[in-house]
Amino acid sequence: PISSFDYDVNAELKGFQRLEALQMANSSLPSFSQIDTLSLRIPNLLHLRFRNAPCTSQLGKSEIRAVLIARMNSSLKYLNNSPITNKERIESERRYLRNVAQELLLMENEETKEQFLMDQHPKFNALMEIHREVMTSSNAANSGNMTGVGSLINETMNLTIISMAPSSCHLEPLHKRLPSSLKIERLKGMCCKAFDIEMEKQLLHFRSADDKNNPFPTELDDDEHTIGYYGVKDGDEIIINET
Repeated sequence: PISSFDYDVNAELKGFQRLEALQMANSSLPSFSQIDTLSLRIPNLLHLRFRNAPCTSQLGKSEIRAVLIARMNSSLKYLNNSPITNKERIESERRYLRNVAQELLLMENEETKEQFLMDQHPKFNALMEIHREVMTSSNAANSGNMTGVGSLINETMNLTIISMAPSSCHLEPLHKRLPSSLKIERLKGMCCKAFDIEMEKQLLHFRSADDKNNPFPTELDDDEHTIGYYGVKDGDEIIINET
């Protein structure tokens, strides 16, 4: 099985310019960074089917999909037979930027950061330029490529928390301003106090303010991840159900 793609800034010139559909199953790709090279080698890919790789073994389906969308070219229109909307692409890219920013904040040396981005996240700076105005403060946006990283982590947002659980659906929604670095576990603790639902029984989803009629909100399924990791943004809704 395929285990790697050699990264090359000129890969696009050496790739498959006319290939529009690709299926990759049971590959040996160890890292999502290989996807960046794949996007360079197949710049006009429209359809991708991707499953069962070592780099996806510890992630849920929604996480895998978001990472693939963020790392692949915008030419990609279908992933695993499901269409990619413009809204989904934007949210996936912003979620990806927040996750990389969290890793960068753990590094003190600027050269280490630059090498890390070059080796593991070569699209980071380009995506930051696209989303900088929305995701960072105006002051941070006027500096270099590494600026705005702290803003991504420390960003706060106004959220509405709504209980759909039978025992508390009659209660008024909770309006909170929360940091994007808030972990799901702490969010559940807040919901436990506000709506008297045991943390172990909570099933949390978030619904985008731009798409409140979406019947399939995103599940917040890992207590160790942050709300920013899932792409929650200002004005969104947190929906509580009880298992």
